Amino acid sequence: MRCRKETLPGTGYSDLYGNCIANETLPSLAFGLKSCSIKWKQKPQDHAIKGARSGPNAAPPHPVWTEAQRRGVRIVKLIGYDCGRADLRRSRNLPEAVADFDYAYPLQILGWNRTDCVRAITDALGVDMVR
Repeated sequence: MRCRKETLPGTGYSDLYGNCIANETLPSLAFGLKSCSIKWKQKPQDHAIKGARSGPNAAPPHPVWTEAQRRGVRIVKLIGYDCGRADLRRSRNLPEAVADFDYAYPLQILGWNRTDCVRAITDALGVDMVR
């Protein structure tokens, strides 16, 4: 499933780059914050799974969410941080779970760094799939 944040029609942008240009600012990470990742990555995923009641991202909950709630089981979000220095630093202090989800880092479980990921993608899908 592909998740993408949909902005209101009058917003004038539809991605992080447009957001920064329109508001004449840098991504929040430049100021030591994480709100861009939350706005452009985490929230669209949450809306796609749990549904959204209103706005341009309005949608019913995904059947996987509905079934998990019915059965009383938790959904595990797989996060693609690898074993490179930067991703290990990013993931070091992250929670293992939040109210609605558990988190796992399969590339770190495998011990893969970026080179390992590129090799696996190239071997499985071809060099054109690596950007």
